[in-house]
Amino acid sequence: VCSSDLGTDDISNAEKCPIGTFNDKFNQMTEEACVKCPPGTYQDQEGSTSCVLCESGFYCPIPDGSTDGLTVKTNCPAGYYTDQTGSDNVEDCILCDSGHYCPLDWTSEANSCTQGGMCECPAGTYNNRIGQQLSTQCKACTGGSICSTTALSKPDGACAPGSFCPVG
Repeated sequence: VCSSDLGTDDISNAEKCPIGTFNDKFNQMTEEACVKCPPGTYQDQEGSTSCVLCESGFYCPIPDGSTDGLTVKTNCPAGYYTDQTGSDNVEDCILCDSGHYCPLDWTSEANSCTQGGMCECPAGTYNNRIGQQLSTQCKACTGGSICSTTALSKPDGACAPGSFCPVG
C-alpha cells in the first residue's frame, strides 16, 4: 500500500507483482521484491502474497528453455496421473491403473475422475490395460459376465444360472 501526503492509504499508484511471482512483505519499493514461485508451486494471479502448491493431477516445473524462470501449472500427459501435491516434474506422473482411464483434460470429465486425473470406467464396463487415455477404452462387459461396479480390470462375475447377461 502506498501512502499519500494526506496520511491515508492510496493504492492507486501501487503496482502488482506479476503472474508467477509473489511478495509477502510490506513497504517494498521495486519489482525485485516480487519473488518467483519455486518449482512445485505456481501463481496465476497478479498481486499475490504467496504461491499455490501444485494440485494433484498436475506438475509445476520451470519449463526447459524458459527465459523468465517462472513455473507453469501443467496437466500430466494423457494416460498418466499423479495423486501427489507439489509435483515439479513430469516423472511424478505415473501410468493410469487398469479399470481406469486418464484423459489430458480430466477436470472436464463427468464426475468419474478423482483429484489427480484418474477416471473410473463405469459399471457395465472394464479395462484390463494400464495407461489408457479415453473413456471409450473402457470395454463393454463380455456376454455371459457381470460388471457390477466401477473401475473393474476384468468382469467381476459370471452370469448366474437361470439368467442371461448380454454384452454390456
